[in-house]
This record gives sequence, structure tokens and C-alpha cells, in this order.
Amino acid sequence: MWTRRDGARWRVTLAQFGDALRGHILKENIRLYVYLKHSLQGDEDSTAIVHQFSREMHHIGLAVTDFLTRYTGDRNWDDAQWSVFERDLKEVGAVLTRRIETEESILYPLYLPPGDYA
Repeated sequence: MWTRRDGARWRVTLAQFGDALRGHILKENIRLYVYLKHSLQGDEDSTAIVHQFSREMHHIGLAVTDFLTRYTGDRNWDDAQWSVFERDLKEVGAVLTRRIETEESILYPLYLPPGDYA
């Protein structure tokens, strides 16, 4: 069992999260965005949406990488540093939650199986 402020455990958990997120972003960049850009050729509005999502995810990925770099270093935190970490963790969680919601409501509906595009 680990306590809420177990720095070593948090560092491991954050490193695992970072690996999973980087894998997700790579798959999204290689599979989803490339597929959608190809499939939606000729639909300027939808292509613009795909480009916007791709750019936004790039920026989110950079911000999350910065967060992970900041908090996976081997060090002990005082109460003030824990408070900042907790605040930053909530912010990252909120950004990723909003991103998932907008992907599900806007981006994923653009995806159709091959052959279903007009």
C-alpha cells in the first residue's frame, strides 16, 4: 500500500503513465491522423479539424512531457512542493479529460471504416 505522498511510488506511476501516453500519441499520429487526412481529402472543413486536433495534441504532449520531466526526478518534496504537484496534476488531468471529450464528440465521428467515405 502506498500513501498519497509516496514520492518514489508517484515517480514510478508517472513514468508508466508517460510511457503509455507517448505510445498513444504515436499511434494517434501514425494511424488516426494520417488515415483521416487521407480519407478526408477534398473535405476542407473536416481536414482543417483534423489538422487542428493534431496540432493541439502536439502541444498537449509537450506540456505533459514537461510535467512528467518536472515530477519524475529523484528528489524529496516538502509540503509546498506536494501542493504544487497536486495542483499541476489536477490541471493535467483536466486538460486530458477535456481532450478525450472533444475527441469523442468531434474527431472520432469523422472516422469511418474504409469504403464508407463518399
